[in-house]
Amino acid sequence: MNDQQMHDLLSAARTIAVVGHSDDPSRTSYQIASFLRRAGYVVFAVNPTIAEAAGRPVYATLADIPVHVDIVNVFRRSEYLPDVAREAAAIGAKAVWAQLGVE
Repeated sequence: MNDQQMHDLLSAARTIAVVGHSDDPSRTSYQIASFLRRAGYVVFAVNPTIAEAAGRPVYATLADIPVHVDIVNVFRRSEYLPDVAREAAAIGAKAVWAQLGVE
């Protein structure tokens, strides 16, 4: 993806699911989700092990989110990425964004 495509994707997106969202404010997933909310995106936390993060409900799976998700941001290890990508495709997300080092 080139810079223009990335810009277009981020400009058009309204909803982002953060898979692996933590309820710990010191964790990167929590901090990035908070930044995305401040930037104006509607952010949904996805993590089957917690019920709430940042005062908002957390969904167990991407399929549980009640609205369309534009981008799926993944904070999971590389071995989980293929399953998350399949889930993202199944819900019609436009992009999957993995963290540096996750392949």
